[in-house]
Amino acid sequence: MIVMNQKFYAIKRGFQSCLTTYPSLCEALEHMNEEQKMYIFEPMLPTMLYKRAILFFQSEHIYQDNDTLYFENQLTHMIYYMKVKDYVIDLNEKDKNPFLPFLQRLYRYYIVI
Repeated sequence: MIVMNQKFYAIKRGFQSCLTTYPSLCEALEHMNEEQKMYIFEPMLPTMLYKRAILFFQSEHIYQDNDTLYFENQLTHMIYYMKVKDYVIDLNEKDKNPFLPFLQRLYRYYIVI
């Protein structure tokens, strides 16, 4: 079984048009230094995301372990995660992860790689 992961970046408003105009910049996102990331990305706080996810999903099947949030789908017995780092969120199960629509509603400007 191959599990495809994806990375979610919340982009500050001024940089969204730059990334859509120059898509080659997306490849360089992971290699930027901390100062560059500070100007381009919105910081992500695991505790805030955890509290908002509970309200969004209205489920008790969400739990937090350090900087990772887990959602257990009782029907499919799948466990999805959202690992929060400073400026990026790692998601498992590409295109099936329920955290992706949650993040897309929460952040107006974003990029998924």
